[in-house]
Amino acid sequence: MSTDGGGGGDKPSKPDPFAPLPLANLPPVRKREPTGGLPPTAFVAPKPEPEPQPAPVPSMDQAWSEAPPPPPGIPESGPGAPDFTWSSAPTGQQAWAEVPTPAAAEAPLLPEAYSENDLRAAVGATPLVESKKKPPKVKKRAPSVDDDDSDDGDTPRKSRKTMFIAALSIFVGSGIAALVFMGKVNSARYVIECEAERVLVEQGRAFPPWGTSSLEGAEWAPLKIPPEAACHPRETEDRTELAAWYLKVLIDQATKLLTAREVTKVDDAEAALNQALLVTRSLRTEDDAKNARGEIDRLLGDVVYWRASARLKAASDTLTEAAKQFDTAAAQRPAHFTDAAEWAHFSRKLIDQLRAGPAGAVPGSFPPLPPGERPVAPIGTALPVEPEQGSAASEPPPPAPDAGVPTGGVLL
Repeated sequence: MSTDGGGGGDKPSKPDPFAPLPLANLPPVRKREPTGGLPPTAFVAPKPEPEPQPAPVPSMDQAWSEAPPPPPGIPESGPGAPDFTWSSAPTGQQAWAEVPTPAAAEAPLLPEAYSENDLRAAVGATPLVESKKKPPKVKKRAPSVDDDDSDDGDTPRKSRKTMFIAALSIFVGSGIAALVFMGKVNSARYVIECEAERVLVEQGRAFPPWGTSSLEGAEWAPLKIPPEAACHPRETEDRTELAAWYLKVLIDQATKLLTAREVTKVDDAEAALNQALLVTRSLRTEDDAKNARGEIDRLLGDVVYWRASARLKAASDTLTEAAKQFDTAAAQRPAHFTDAAEWAHFSRKLIDQLRAGPAGAVPGSFPPLPPGERPVAPIGTALPVEPEQGSAASEPPPPAPDAGVPTGGVLL
């Protein structure tokens, strides 16, 4: 017992309220031991053990009287003495190790492997009859595209959906690349197509990569041709070669229109020649373009010649109409003019001179045809002889006297 240093008599020290109660009287924890593989028939149910009686709780005076002395080095009383007493109760870990669990205290010791029928046979009860019902079948779920399809656990698994998307992407990418390549190859083709009444210049399409479409540009405009005109389709991959081919088609068509027996499509010939001038820009060299322009300029001179001939024909028609009117006036015997018949004769003379032309020959048609198309004179017909250069005959004939104003006077 420890006493206070200030008092006259010995007084018991205060007990520690947090000290654990003594557990010396509690029964120890019993462990189950294996049966050692005994057969079920040799098992005998253990006898129930009597319930452990709770240990008597000591009174306060007994607890104070049984308190052990303090450890050495700590004074029992006096100044510096602790305000508590030391107890010999077990520590927390020892107390918890010795406390039996409810399951261990209440559950009987049974072998690890047993069945209910074995227990029934041990006590003489009727064994249970096992049900002959089959366990319900578990329906297998159909594999989805998200299930892993890899059999090798070491390699990373890939889902079917990912593989399908990857394959589809490769297929689509390959198709697009093939279309682009085919379009590039097809767009390098240049074609001259012949239809019933026109010639077309076309280029292969890039998309879709098949077929052709009309080539853009004023120089590649379709050319009108008559149904009987000759035309040959051609194909090339060189744009300069295409330009040379189409230039020849344009020049040939204009030449046929300007050298026909009856020239009636001078405007069409001029349009073809102007288009040919634009095509010369796409020729291979500048010398080729220069030579082609020189030939086209000469053909454009033929266009101007035929337009002048058309005006001359219009003048001849006007003179013919004037001669007819003079004949009508002469028949009516004008009161103030008596030379109407002379003017009619003079007008017809001018018409004959116009038709004869500068060579003096009477052509078969008017306006006169080009030199290569003039009709051949029959045998025995005297042909006009062209004067030689430098001779007197080469001098131009004197101008015809002015007819002046019709005679007969003027009524004042």
